[in-house]
Parts: sequence; structure tokens; C-alpha cells
Amino acid sequence: MSIFNARWISEKSGCEAPVFRKKFTVRDIKSAVIDICGLGWFELYINGKPASENVFEPAVATYEQLNGKHTQYPIRDIFTNPRVYFCRYDITALLKDGENLLSAQLGNGWFNQTRVLNEGTFYIGVPRLAFSVRIETGKGKTLEIESGTDVKAGKSQIVENNVYYGEKHDLHLTDDFHDSCFSEKNFDCAVEAKRPDGELTLFDYPAEKVIRRIIPKYIGTVNGKKLYDLGENITGRLKFDTSYGGKIIIEHAEELNPDRTLDFYTVGCKYTPWRIQTFECIGDALPHKDVYAHFTWYGFRYFTVEGEIENLVCEVIHTDIKRTSDFKCGNEVLNGLYDIYIRTQLNNIHGCVPSDCPHRERFGYTGDGQITCETAMHVFDVREMYKKWMRDIIDCQDVNNGHVQHTAPFFGGGGGPSGWGGAVIVLPYQYYKFYGDDSLVKKYLPNMLHYLSYMESRCENAVVVREENGGWFTGDWAYIEEGNVDKNGVAYLTPQFVNTCYLIKFYDRLLDLDGLLKLGLKRAELKRKREAHASAVVEKYYDEATGDFCRGFLAANAYALDIGLGDERTLNRLVEKYDGAGGFDTGIFGTEILVRVLAERRYDDAVFKLLSSRKEKRSFGYMLDSGATTLWEYWDGKESHCHPMFGGCVKTLFTTFLGIRAASAGYRTVEISPCDIEALGDAEGYITTPRGKISVAIKRRGNRGAVTVELPDGVGGTFRFRGLEAPLEAGKKVFEF
Repeated sequence: MSIFNARWISEKSGCEAPVFRKKFTVRDIKSAVIDICGLGWFELYINGKPASENVFEPAVATYEQLNGKHTQYPIRDIFTNPRVYFCRYDITALLKDGENLLSAQLGNGWFNQTRVLNEGTFYIGVPRLAFSVRIETGKGKTLEIESGTDVKAGKSQIVENNVYYGEKHDLHLTDDFHDSCFSEKNFDCAVEAKRPDGELTLFDYPAEKVIRRIIPKYIGTVNGKKLYDLGENITGRLKFDTSYGGKIIIEHAEELNPDRTLDFYTVGCKYTPWRIQTFECIGDALPHKDVYAHFTWYGFRYFTVEGEIENLVCEVIHTDIKRTSDFKCGNEVLNGLYDIYIRTQLNNIHGCVPSDCPHRERFGYTGDGQITCETAMHVFDVREMYKKWMRDIIDCQDVNNGHVQHTAPFFGGGGGPSGWGGAVIVLPYQYYKFYGDDSLVKKYLPNMLHYLSYMESRCENAVVVREENGGWFTGDWAYIEEGNVDKNGVAYLTPQFVNTCYLIKFYDRLLDLDGLLKLGLKRAELKRKREAHASAVVEKYYDEATGDFCRGFLAANAYALDIGLGDERTLNRLVEKYDGAGGFDTGIFGTEILVRVLAERRYDDAVFKLLSSRKEKRSFGYMLDSGATTLWEYWDGKESHCHPMFGGCVKTLFTTFLGIRAASAGYRTVEISPCDIEALGDAEGYITTPRGKISVAIKRRGNRGAVTVELPDGVGGTFRFRGLEAPLEAGKKVFEF
């Protein structure tokens, strides 16, 4: 027997946070392992002790086919492979000779998400549980204990729980459900539940954990509520003790209004009814320790408390991803940009899914994810995380036409097609380039080609003209509209242009991969299609008189240059526009492309000016000067204040300013060519490649100084700076200038 054929069970009333208890007797224990899945999320205890430090398990997935469900955007796709993850724990040390207690508490998670329906009706069903314990005794016997209707089940102190809105506890109901002495008089036998449709799969990727703790700062009382500040925007939860007999209400927000009340707009309250992240307790005047929300995280910096609590602490929670880089220089905006990107990206990794924001939507948008993946690889150890997320992307790809969803795992969301669905090509490509690991490319190559065929089916006269009928068709996103739209509000940089340029880039990337990895692709056919799209872009959008594409609006010329179109005038017009602009007008795609195109052509001064600008409502400096501790969704600060999507250009801190560039996949060879910008001041940092740490330090003394480069074993390359070209090998080397 195993979890694959264990019986699924639920609590008979269908409550939102049931507790399950199973007692069993065993002796002479040699080893014990449990496979368990509690949907949406579960907490497992053995003899009153937690079986794991992980939280919000199992990780979210596309649980079942959603074809035919009501959604805001049309969903007609048949997903490749719906999936349900289960967890495996070694519980040998938690068992004892004699009677043992297995207990689990469940919450809704994404599986029973019934309250936020702006994207559609995606709830699957009430919480349910399956487990299988395998025990080996010292005498060579094997005992198996599995879930079934002999398990006792009942309600817990958690009256309500929702991923978006938070939790409500009734402390009158609190008892030690995980104690062997707990009375089960109000518990009944569990009832059999429907087995989930998705493929049951062991979760062996980085887990969700409490990463660190912050003591909140009390900053006063507003309207009778105690107001606290964490000093930074985080994702996590508050934990406290209380003996209060009344109601405790905690509300969370990213920002404050001028009167110091919480500003709920940026965390999702443009919706009706207002979506306020809340934790509520009904007290019973008895001592309660470690009261906290079990089945959601909150995205916030500020919070208010009504009622009496003590020993308050904030637990920062996200997927256990390690930072593997550092950057600092003489410019405070660039230093701040690195810091706020780090915090933003970590706040947006939950369940190994890179999300768009950690509060309002919480979805793994493929657009945001593909823009930031290269930067994330430079600054974090995300090798295993992206394996999981790539699986999410493929699981919900349409088996018939190759359409890739806007979110993965799929829970709705608008966008597309190229800037979002193109993640199916961008992620394996960047993964190979950074890690030198071709496993994603080779495993998912058929899916990548299937997506290309889908994009071809959305073209007319070699120009991409739509995605799904009745759905979104989006170009750049979150650009500054002033001066970039006509009198009807239509963007001069059209979705047709943006999506076709992206499609051409996808062909370039596949051709590049085929040349490097000998994938056996039909190169002539791919080149023919690529050139047909390129010719169509030139014919429709290029102005022969000026060298501009799309009249030079936004970063249209950068899009064209990125795929080898245009001429010297196109580049000059782009540089002329942005070198003196003092800030950005571009959206999430245009910003990354603009900075990269300028950096690749070594317009270092222009890149420095853009990234270090403090221009009002058009720069990262403006965000920082406005007190931002995480990246905003829009340059002017409207909407979410924790969106990583503009962080796609942060890799430039390393690739341009420090000059660390891979000369071959996986950093077998490198080129170190730092920029020569006096205003940058001293600069130093490192990235961690598959072969080890690569660090660069630039020290200046007027027009003189030194560049120190350190490479790990097995890595060599070339150093270039101020006309000097020298070979590099493993170890530390100092170049004076």
C-alpha cells in the first residue's frame, strides 16, 4: 500500500480547517516514513510535535482541468497534466514504543479558495487528507498505517481561512488537538472524499519556511488602534500571546494615508468588496501562546491592532531561496535598487512560484516570471525553483494547440500572448545560458515548438494579431501613457508590433540553442518563418525616412534592434531619446529590453543615467525617495507596491557595471569588462555561478585605480578595460589603471 492508493478523507461537515487524529501502536521501531497530502495546506504532528518546519504544504499546483468552469477570460484549453503534490517526512525520531498519535490540521489554501472570484471560480473542493505511513521494525517486519474512515475528524479553532482575506479564530474552541490526552468526544469518524484528479507527485523542491523574525516598532495610536511599522515590506505573519477576553483584529497594509490610517488600496482594495488582509481572534480571557494565522501569508509593512496582545513578533515567510550575490557602489540609487529587488523577488516566491504580487493577485504570472528570471538567476540560487515552475507552465499548456497560460499554476489572469506565454521558451533558454544545464531545453523542446506553432496560428500576414477569442491581447504593460497614446488612448507601440518582435526573438533563441546543443531542428524552416515575420515588421512599422519603428515611441527602436532590425539611425535615435530623458517611460518589457540593448552596445553612461535617475514618477530613484522598500507596479506608485517585474534590468548591475559576462553557457569562460564611469565610484560585488563565485571590485583614486577580479577553479576568460586586454584564469588578479 502507498499514498497512491490510500483513501482520501474529509471532515463530515465540510469545515474550512478540520483536524484529523489517528492513534496507533507500534514497537521496536527501526525507521518510519510518512507520505502525506492535505489539500489545500496541512500541518502534521506526531505525538504533539511538528513533523516539519515547513509551512504552506503541499506547494500549489494546477489541481485539475478547468475547461468549462466560469472564468473572467475564456478558458477552452485541455491542460497537459493537472498535478497534486504530496510530502514525505522521516518521522522515526518522533515515534515511540507503544501508542502514538498522528494528527493533522488542514486549511483551504488554493484548493478551496471561494471568496476571491475576480478571475473566475477556481475552487476545487473542501479540505481533504490522504496519508500512508511505512514503519520498519528491528525484526524486519513492515507495518503500514493509512488514512481511512477510522480516523477521527472535527472542527478546530480556525473558523475561517482564506488566502487573500486572512483568518478568523475562536479561541473558545482552542484545545490541544495534537495532545494524546485530548478528548475526541466531539470528533466523528472521517468520511471518504473524492480523490483529486491531478497526478500525485512527490514534492522535492525548496520548501516554504519561516526565514527570519522582526520585532515590530510601535509608532502610536490612530483611531483607537495601535499602529506598528516593520520598517520594510515583507510577506509573512504575526505571532503573539494573549489573555484578552474580547475581539482582537489585526489589519495589514503596505502604506499609510496622510492621517496615518492604513492605505489598503495598493494591496488589493480597488476591488469590491474591499479585500483587506485581516487576522481576527475571539478571545476567551484564558492564556494563549503563539497565536498566528496558519494558512495564509500577508503582504505588508504596516499593521494595526485592536485588542490586547503581548510578545508580538513578525515571521517573514517565503520559499527557502538563498541570496548568492552582492552589489554595492558609490551611488545610493543603484545600491537601493539592488536591495529593493532582492526583497521584492523573495516576497514573491511562494510554493516555488514566482508571483506578480504577494497580496492582490498572488499568481505566477508568466509575463513577470520570464522578465525577471535572468536577474533572479544572477542573484539567487533558483536552480531547483525554476525546475518546479517550468513544470507548472507545462502542466497547464493546452495539449491541442500549444497555448501557454498567463499564470502557472493556472488560476486565471490576463495578458499575452508573447510576453506571457513565451516563458515556455525564455525560461529554458536562460536556464541553459546561466547554469549550462540543457535538461529543461531537452525535456520541454516539444512544448516549446508546440507553442511556436500556436503563435503562428495567431498571425495574419506574418504579424501576431490576437491570442484567444474574447481574451486579452497585450503589448507592453505599465508604461507611461503620456505622449505615447493617441487621442483615443490607443498606444502608438501596438500589441501587434510587440508580440511579433517577441516571436522573432523566440525563433532566434531556438536557433541559438540548436546551434549549441545540436537539437536536430529544421533550421531552414525556422529561419524562413523568422525572416517572414521580420520582413512584415519592417514593412508595417519601419519609417525609412527616419530609421524609427512605431515612430520611435516608448522603446520601439530597442525592440527592433534586439532582433537585428533597423540601422545606425535606429540606434542613434534610441540613444538620443533616452540618454537625455532622465528617466523611463517604458513598461515592463520595454524597460528590460531598452536597458539590455543599450548595455550590450556599451552605452554605459546612458544605462547609468537611466538606472540611477531620480526623476519624479519615472525612475527607481523616485521609488526609493518615496520610501519604497520594494519595487512598485507602476512608476507613479499607483496599484501594488511589491511587484518584481521592473526588476528584469537589475542584472545590469553585474553584467554592465561590474562587467561580469558569460562567454559560454554555464560560465565555463567569462569576459570581465567593467564600465568606466567616475560617478559610479568604488564598486564591488559577486555572483555565484555553477562553477563558483565570480567577484569584481573597482577602486578609484581620481583617474587612477585598480580592478580586482577573482575567478573560481576551472574558469578562465578575458579582461577588458580602458584598452587593456588580458587573459584571466582561476584565482585573484589585480589590474591597475
